[in-house]
Amino acid sequence: MRRAIRGVVLAALAVAVALPALARADGINTISAIKFQRTGSERQIRVIGSAQPTFQRFTLASPPRLVLDFVGSRLSGVPGTTEVGDAVVERIAAEQQGIDGTSLSRVMIAFKHQVDFAISTEGNDVVIAIKGGEGAGGDISTQVAAAATAVPRAEAKKAPPAAERAAKSETDSSVAVASGPRNMTLCGFRFMSNVSRVFVRTNYKAEFSVNKMGDKKVVVELPNTAIPLRNNRNFLDAQYFASPVKLITPMVGGGGTTRIEIELKNDVPFQSRQVENEIQIDFANGG
Repeated sequence: MRRAIRGVVLAALAVAVALPALARADGINTISAIKFQRTGSERQIRVIGSAQPTFQRFTLASPPRLVLDFVGSRLSGVPGTTEVGDAVVERIAAEQQGIDGTSLSRVMIAFKHQVDFAISTEGNDVVIAIKGGEGAGGDISTQVAAAATAVPRAEAKKAPPAAERAAKSETDSSVAVASGPRNMTLCGFRFMSNVSRVFVRTNYKAEFSVNKMGDKKVVVELPNTAIPLRNNRNFLDAQYFASPVKLITPMVGGGGTTRIEIELKNDVPFQSRQVENEIQIDFANGG
């Protein structure tokens, strides 16, 4: 009888040991927690993962924010938006952004003012060390995370659901529209299973053209279009994705023409389309 019970216990232990191995077999980095800690004037944010992280970073201004995109990852047990209540870090947010079978987790840290920070990895964790800053002394520690996106809140409300956009009719890469000035409200990047998409949103449907400049550059031009928010002129660094897209730079050229330069890692085919007020340029992955 003892031998039988021992056999059952050993079998249960074998299953318990095997489960974490199975969880890691899919290669997904599971982000289980985001922790904020303050010691005196020093602050640290730790993103805790289950595998070595692959991520890209970029910053936004007005208000100042740091955005980390974790490729091949998922959020597990991470709560919603958390107001940190700190004199330097206002809130920390996270959102699952996987599209078409991809797994992408976005973490956004909103600061109350411009700060100096350093990003490093410790094992499977990503650590953001924020140096200096005002605020009362003493130590605090909490686990935080949230739902967020790099899209400004006002623009996020205007954006139609993905299913609705997909149902709309598509047009060619150059369209005739009513005259009048336009504003670019967002320039973004999506990494999907088969393609990498650069998308440009305007407040109204806009005329545009897409041209190839050499082997490793594609330029999107929107005549009579401005970029009123300085935030929307920030470049997007996509070099850490397994994508042919390297760098996306929005700018305003002569004659009021908005120009988006897309630098590529290698020469790959692409397709462009317009869905309502969103221009989409898809580059084939794996080229």
